[in-house]
Amino acid sequence: MAKKYIRNGFAVLIGLIFMSISTYVFAQEPNQPDKKKVSSAGQVKRSHTTVSNEEVREMLQIMRIWKLTKVVELTEEQSLRLFPFLNQQDKIKEIARKDKDSGMEELKTLLKDETTANTTIQEKLDLIEKIDAEAQAKEDEIKNEIKQILSSEQLAQLEIFQKEFEDDVRDMILEIRSLKK
Repeated sequence: MAKKYIRNGFAVLIGLIFMSISTYVFAQEPNQPDKKKVSSAGQVKRSHTTVSNEEVREMLQIMRIWKLTKVVELTEEQSLRLFPFLNQQDKIKEIARKDKDSGMEELKTLLKDETTANTTIQEKLDLIEKIDAEAQAKEDEIKNEIKQILSSEQLAQLEIFQKEFEDDVRDMILEIRSLKK
């Protein structure tokens, strides 16, 4: 009985996600050309609709979950166990990226200053390397947990999906940036 409610709830959730995405996608006035503009605040403007970067990230996350569930053919149980690990993995990557970017900016500043000692530069390089190593270790732990949830075939589908989805997102970002010019 509980599985029936979970299955129905999961189907309703996917439907709601799809409907929320479609309102953004089809929010253009009829018979109007698609006028895309990117504001200096990083918002994509489409006719009369403005979407913030955070809303875009949210929509991409929803689309990713929906497509991943379909492509990898996840069961409800697998979905409930897998997505917290994927969210954790995303947070680790984001924190590591921010920390590494910050370290790189500090490194640039150190290199501009001619009085900076080589040991100071090396310490910053070591810190950046440590950030990468710690993030990789955490990601490896998560991958080991994911291996307990998915079959080998599903793991392969997950790896392919994640690479293709990242490539697609990168392409969309490049396209949006080209619209700025």
